[in-house]
Amino acid sequence: MSGEELWALVSPEQRLVARLVDAAPSLLAALASLVVGTALAVVGRRITRALVRRSGLDALLERLGVVRLLYAVQLKSGVDVLAGDLVFATLLLVTLMVSAERLGLQGVAEGLSTVIEFVPRLVAAGVVGLFGFVAADMASRVALGLGRRRQDLLAPTFLSNIVYWLVLAVALATAAGHLGLDTRLVDGLILVVGAVGCGSVGLSFAFASQRFLTDVIARTYARQIADPGDRVRLGAVEGVVVRFDAVTVVLRHDEGHELVLPCRRLFADEGVEVFRAE
Repeated sequence: MSGEELWALVSPEQRLVARLVDAAPSLLAALASLVVGTALAVVGRRITRALVRRSGLDALLERLGVVRLLYAVQLKSGVDVLAGDLVFATLLLVTLMVSAERLGLQGVAEGLSTVIEFVPRLVAAGVVGLFGFVAADMASRVALGLGRRRQDLLAPTFLSNIVYWLVLAVALATAAGHLGLDTRLVDGLILVVGAVGCGSVGLSFAFASQRFLTDVIARTYARQIADPGDRVRLGAVEGVVVRFDAVTVVLRHDEGHELVLPCRRLFADEGVEVFRAE
């Protein structure tokens, strides 16, 4: 009698027991891997949280504004908690992959292996994106401060917005590159935004220079119609000319305080009355 004929005489219950006995080593190995891996994941999470807290990384990221950004995207856990959870999830995926290999589930193991290989790139993209937001915010503030301190630059708020979106676009394109995405379209948009920003800055300087040249020319003609000590009246404004600066004229009111006006005001639509000093 052949082996197949003998196996056919075995009852279903005996067949199930035989298969369980054959699979027992694999099941025990998978269970042991799952238990040990889960324990290592828990320990790794605790160690990571402790290291992040002791290193002061969470405080540094809070000063840089990363924590505020995480709160904005509804991630209200601390940086140490997020880092610990990431380590826990990665180790747990590795544990599940090993357990699947022990059970002979090659398809599941390969799928988990693909996910695990993607985790470092995902983390790198997330870090680049977060610091991109921080860098964009800092660059925008610097541009706004410089723009407000320069008299020859118009629309500093617009300039700061251009800088913000340009830096952010570069950071997001870099993050997308870490994920293996095609960034040619994003790169083209970055070039467009950069060109628009440069053109806007150029126009801003051009308009501001035009106003500056207008003030310089107005000062030249203003010195011809009034001298220091003369009284001038510009609509509701009246005072004695104290001096002419580079592009302004200083008037002293009868009350004693001084008023600084751009020289082009002397050629405004309401006209100017000049009373020569005796």
